[in-house]
Amino acid sequence: MRKYKYKVIKKKSRMSAIVNGNSKYAIRYLKGYNAYAREGTLGIMVFDTRGMAQFFMNNISGVGFGGRPFYNNNPFYKTNPYTIIRVLPIGRGKTIYEISPEVTTIDLDSFYNDNILRFIPTTYPPDETMVYPGVFVVD
Repeated sequence: MRKYKYKVIKKKSRMSAIVNGNSKYAIRYLKGYNAYAREGTLGIMVFDTRGMAQFFMNNISGVGFGGRPFYNNNPFYKTNPYTIIRVLPIGRGKTIYEISPEVTTIDLDSFYNDNILRFIPTTYPPDETMVYPGVFVVD
């Protein structure tokens, strides 16, 4: 049996957590279905452990070191807009060492097509991040 991996997504839309839902790079993660990365991209980023997925989710949700969620004081968010789901990897996983520092469609196009990041600093992925060509959504 393959080992579960963990993915952070938006609760309401079940879309990619970081990429805008209207972007051609956004993926919807529906329970019981396969989700595949767009051809020519790094792949679908997942975490080996729930703990690292939780750490990442807290980071993007604005939960500080004191554990008090930023979103409770933010008028745009009444609750945490993200959730963690279990997925099963499809294909061969790989470790990546550089990712795009920006996630707009234009910036991702530049990252993948124009290789512009050779001229600007790149960002490192969170610890324990693996990428796969696709995932089967368990939750």
